[in-house]
Amino acid sequence: MEPRFRRRADGSLNLTDKVEAAKVKEANKGKPYTRTLSPEGVLDKAKKSLSQHHGDLANRKHLLGFFEIQFGVFRGQTFRWVAENALGYAAYLVASMKRDPTGGSKDSQEHAHNKGCFKEYIELFPSGRIAIAMKEEQYAESFGPGTSTALSHPTVSTEADIGPSATLTHPSMSTEIDDSTLLAEATKFEEAYVESGWKHTLPEVDQRWISKALFRWTAQGHPELVFSRVDKLWWYPPQVPLKTSNSPSLDNYFGHPLLLWMP
Repeated sequence: MEPRFRRRADGSLNLTDKVEAAKVKEANKGKPYTRTLSPEGVLDKAKKSLSQHHGDLANRKHLLGFFEIQFGVFRGQTFRWVAENALGYAAYLVASMKRDPTGGSKDSQEHAHNKGCFKEYIELFPSGRIAIAMKEEQYAESFGPGTSTALSHPTVSTEADIGPSATLTHPSMSTEIDDSTLLAEATKFEEAYVESGWKHTLPEVDQRWISKALFRWTAQGHPELVFSRVDKLWWYPPQVPLKTSNSPSLDNYFGHPLLLWMP
């Protein structure tokens, strides 16, 4: 009844989309607009689905897991499905709502309510809170200090630590981020971000480590060279340890030194 959060070989959370998520996103692009369900309609449908799976209607996590998302590229999928198949999208969405919980939203009342329930669901799980913290840190690193709320570091615990509840609240939540851009934004933080001219000359294997070392995202969503970091001529890719218990990225073995000459 609870989501199975994917992890990499080194034990870290996997925030990339599964193949199933890519298929759903593509399929939803061609679907005609359908009317958003009311909060009561979402709740009733979730109760029916949970009952069909012989679940406990009094369990808060299980019931929310059968709520259907009413917006964005994964509309029509359950909260649990999104957590399992597109955790990076889910975490980015919740992190965005935490940065701007009340202001300037274009959301309808139904969308705002649905987003609030989604935020509540993801935050019920330690793995969900860790993924949100990861997105908050990526945002803070990209836009610099002072652009994000204080980061919260979840305590280490098991997914079963949070018990059931007999009542289900309906929080109201909104966000300025347009639903159609959320997936692209979530993916953007996972990719290398260097200026277009650099991409034409740098080997692809070097773009990721150079972007982290020298670039950041501007408020307009463009990569920008951080001149305050330029304090030497030679830059080197991260070194691979001689001994490792996990499978390292192959990119680490093929990186090239960078000579940055800026007279």
